[in-house]
Amino acid sequence: MKYYQLLQVEGKDSKISAYAWLYRVTVNQSIDFLRRGKNKPVTSSNYIELAQHVQNHNIIILEQFIAERLEHEELRKRIKHLPDKYQHVISYFYFKNLPYGEIATILNISVGTVKARLHRAKFLLRKMYAKLGSS
Repeated sequence: MKYYQLLQVEGKDSKISAYAWLYRVTVNQSIDFLRRGKNKPVTSSNYIELAQHVQNHNIIILEQFIAERLEHEELRKRIKHLPDKYQHVISYFYFKNLPYGEIATILNISVGTVKARLHRAKFLLRKMYAKLGSS
Protein backbone atom coordinates (compact mmCIF):
# COMPACT_ATOMS: atom_id res chain seq x y z
CA MET A 1 0.00 0.00 0.00
CA LYS A 2 2.83 2.37 0.78
CA TYR A 3 4.38 1.77 -2.64
CA TYR A 4 1.02 2.37 -4.30
CA GLN A 5 0.75 5.70 -2.45
CA LEU A 6 4.28 6.59 -3.52
CA LEU A 7 3.33 5.95 -7.15
CA GLN A 8 0.40 8.33 -6.73
CA VAL A 9 2.71 11.08 -5.49
CA GLU A 10 5.84 10.45 -7.53
CA GLY A 11 4.37 8.84 -10.65
CA LYS A 12 5.72 5.89 -12.62
CA ASP A 13 8.77 7.86 -13.80
CA SER A 14 10.04 8.36 -10.27
CA LYS A 15 13.79 8.35 -9.80
CA ILE A 16 13.32 6.17 -6.71
CA SER A 17 14.25 2.55 -7.41
CA ALA A 18 11.19 0.41 -6.80
CA TYR A 19 13.26 -2.53 -5.57
CA ALA A 20 15.33 -0.45 -3.15
CA TRP A 21 12.30 1.36 -1.82
CA LEU A 22 10.24 -1.82 -1.32
CA TYR A 23 13.21 -3.55 0.30
CA ARG A 24 13.71 -0.70 2.78
CA VAL A 25 10.00 -0.49 3.63
CA THR A 26 9.87 -4.26 4.17
CA VAL A 27 12.88 -4.17 6.49
CA ASN A 28 11.44 -1.25 8.48
CA GLN A 29 8.02 -2.87 8.77
CA SER A 30 9.63 -6.12 9.95
CA ILE A 31 11.68 -4.30 12.58
CA ASP A 32 8.59 -2.47 13.81
CA PHE A 33 6.65 -5.73 13.99
CA LEU A 34 9.39 -7.43 16.00
CA ARG A 35 9.71 -4.47 18.38
CA ARG A 36 6.01 -4.65 19.21
CA GLY A 37 6.38 -8.29 20.26
CA LYS A 38 9.72 -7.83 22.03
CA ASN A 39 8.38 -8.06 25.61
CA LYS A 40 6.26 -11.16 25.00
CA PRO A 41 7.57 -14.58 26.04
CA VAL A 42 8.67 -16.63 23.04
CA THR A 43 7.75 -20.27 22.56
CA SER A 44 7.96 -22.47 19.50
CA SER A 45 4.16 -22.34 19.11
CA ASN A 46 4.37 -18.54 19.08
CA TYR A 47 6.80 -18.74 16.16
CA ILE A 48 4.42 -21.00 14.25
CA GLU A 49 1.47 -18.72 14.95
CA LEU A 50 3.56 -15.69 14.05
CA ALA A 51 4.68 -17.26 10.76
CA GLN A 52 1.10 -18.22 9.89
CA HIS A 53 -0.17 -14.75 10.77
CA VAL A 54 2.50 -13.01 8.69
CA GLN A 55 1.93 -15.34 5.75
CA ASN A 56 -1.86 -14.92 5.81
CA HIS A 57 -1.66 -11.19 6.41
CA ASN A 58 0.81 -10.64 3.56
CA ILE A 59 -1.26 -12.73 1.14
CA ILE A 60 -4.36 -10.69 1.95
CA ILE A 61 -2.50 -7.40 1.54
CA LEU A 62 -0.95 -8.57 -1.74
CA GLU A 63 -4.36 -9.66 -3.07
CA GLN A 64 -5.88 -6.32 -2.08
CA PHE A 65 -3.00 -4.44 -3.69
CA ILE A 66 -3.36 -6.37 -6.95
CA ALA A 67 -7.14 -5.90 -7.03
CA GLU A 68 -6.84 -2.18 -6.37
CA ARG A 69 -4.10 -1.85 -8.97
CA LEU A 70 -6.25 -3.55 -11.62
CA GLU A 71 -9.23 -1.35 -10.72
CA HIS A 72 -6.98 1.71 -10.94
CA GLU A 73 -5.68 0.71 -14.37
CA GLU A 74 -9.23 0.02 -15.56
CA LEU A 75 -10.31 3.45 -14.33
CA ARG A 76 -7.42 5.14 -16.17
CA LYS A 77 -8.45 3.35 -19.37
CA ARG A 78 -12.00 4.60 -18.95
CA ILE A 79 -10.81 8.15 -18.28
CA LYS A 80 -8.88 8.06 -21.57
CA HIS A 81 -12.23 7.62 -23.37
CA LEU A 82 -13.53 10.91 -21.94
CA PRO A 83 -13.21 14.17 -23.89
CA ASP A 84 -9.96 16.03 -23.15
CA LYS A 85 -11.59 18.76 -21.08
CA TYR A 86 -12.92 16.14 -18.65
CA GLN A 87 -9.70 14.12 -18.64
CA HIS A 88 -7.71 17.16 -17.54
CA VAL A 89 -10.04 18.04 -14.67
CA ILE A 90 -10.19 14.44 -13.39
CA SER A 91 -6.42 14.09 -13.64
CA TYR A 92 -5.66 17.31 -11.78
CA PHE A 93 -8.27 16.76 -9.09
CA TYR A 94 -7.86 13.05 -8.29
CA PHE A 95 -4.36 12.12 -9.40
CA LYS A 96 -2.51 15.36 -8.62
CA ASN A 97 -4.76 16.36 -5.69
CA LEU A 98 -5.09 19.98 -6.82
CA PRO A 99 -7.87 22.18 -5.41
CA TYR A 100 -10.52 23.70 -7.67
CA GLY A 101 -8.81 27.11 -7.68
CA GLU A 102 -5.49 25.79 -8.93
CA ILE A 103 -7.16 23.68 -11.59
CA ALA A 104 -9.11 26.73 -12.74
CA THR A 105 -5.90 28.75 -12.97
CA ILE A 106 -4.02 26.03 -14.89
CA LEU A 107 -6.85 25.49 -17.37
CA ASN A 108 -7.74 29.19 -17.54
CA ILE A 109 -11.40 28.57 -16.67
CA SER A 110 -13.62 29.54 -13.76
CA VAL A 111 -13.94 27.51 -10.57
CA GLY A 112 -17.58 26.89 -11.43
CA THR A 113 -16.57 25.41 -14.77
CA VAL A 114 -14.08 23.13 -13.00
CA LYS A 115 -16.83 21.88 -10.68
CA ALA A 116 -19.24 21.38 -13.58
CA ARG A 117 -16.68 19.49 -15.65
CA LEU A 118 -15.72 17.31 -12.70
CA HIS A 119 -19.38 16.51 -12.05
CA ARG A 120 -19.98 15.74 -15.74
CA ALA A 121 -16.83 13.57 -15.96
CA LYS A 122 -17.94 11.51 -12.95
CA PHE A 123 -21.40 11.17 -14.49
CA LEU A 124 -19.90 9.91 -17.77
CA LEU A 125 -17.66 7.44 -15.92
CA ARG A 126 -20.63 6.08 -13.95
CA LYS A 127 -22.50 5.73 -17.24
CA MET A 128 -19.57 3.79 -18.73
CA TYR A 129 -19.47 1.42 -15.76
CA ALA A 130 -23.25 0.97 -15.82
CA LYS A 131 -23.10 0.09 -19.51
CA LEU A 132 -20.31 -2.37 -18.76
CA GLY A 133 -22.36 -3.99 -16.00
CA SER A 134 -25.50 -4.36 -18.13
CA SER A 135 -23.73 -5.98 -21.11
